[in-house]
Amino acid sequence: MPASDALLSPIDISLWREDEEFGIHPYGSKAKRTLICPDAPDNPLLIAGHRYLYKQAESWKAQQMWSEAVAYQIGAAAGLPVPPCFVASNAADGTTGALIEFFYGYPGQDRADRLAHGADILQGAGLMDGSGQPHFLRVNLQHCEDVGIAGASDWWARVIGFDALIGNTDRHSQNWGLLVDQEGAGRMAPMFDNGTSLAYQIKDVAIAAGIDADAYARFVRKGRHSCRWAGDDLTAYDHIGLAGRFLEARPGTAPAMRAAVAIGDGELEGFLHVCSAIDIEPRFTAGRADMVGRLVRMRRDLLGVVLDQYQ
Repeated sequence: MPASDALLSPIDISLWREDEEFGIHPYGSKAKRTLICPDAPDNPLLIAGHRYLYKQAESWKAQQMWSEAVAYQIGAAAGLPVPPCFVASNAADGTTGALIEFFYGYPGQDRADRLAHGADILQGAGLMDGSGQPHFLRVNLQHCEDVGIAGASDWWARVIGFDALIGNTDRHSQNWGLLVDQEGAGRMAPMFDNGTSLAYQIKDVAIAAGIDADAYARFVRKGRHSCRWAGDDLTAYDHIGLAGRFLEARPGTAPAMRAAVAIGDGELEGFLHVCSAIDIEPRFTAGRADMVGRLVRMRRDLLGVVLDQYQ
């Protein structure tokens, strides 16, 4: 999906009403509110009467609102199920943040799905304790396959490739899950909560001072996923290495992973440029757009080398 003014223009949520049941969102460490879209939204991409999650931009993590928005654009370009995300502001209190569409409970939807987080699923199966440990990718994958979730192997291949592409370090057990219907049948939920990515932690002053090629390479090599592969392989793989380890175990998923990281240079640069032109704080500066573009291209090319072993 190409970048557009409708998708990337800031949304003013000051007149949106709070969801009466889940006004304060219970998961995660950042300030979050569940809001209801007005009946006549200004933006044609918003869904009237639907729930959205407003994740407020705060302190040194404020750039995560842009990481969420850009990660959605990258995912959408590759046809991945990433929840639509807008940058938003509240004219009443001066806050800004990411506004993310709920991916279940749509108005008029016949099926009443609920979200079961990975932590609840694995704890219920005796595969994880209450602290969220151990957190192993092979366990996640194997359990989803064992309980008959359709397309689980390809889903995990896509999400591991996507996380490597954007440098996501936070796909913990509360950041994946299943959508479960009234009969108890489950399917993989969309790839939600992607803000801890895309070098959000690098400050604008450091970007303005200049980042050399060696620093980019070091940053990519240092990137780690939030889980290890398995209890009998505790190697601290970087993102690219974990993707390779996954492909060793499930070589047939290589086409799914390849499709997940197929972002073209022109498409990437297009929506990064649009983001850098939006007047909202924190700004997504032209320098940040250049940095994010370089990092994504580097990771994409490194993933390509790994994937070429699985033609």
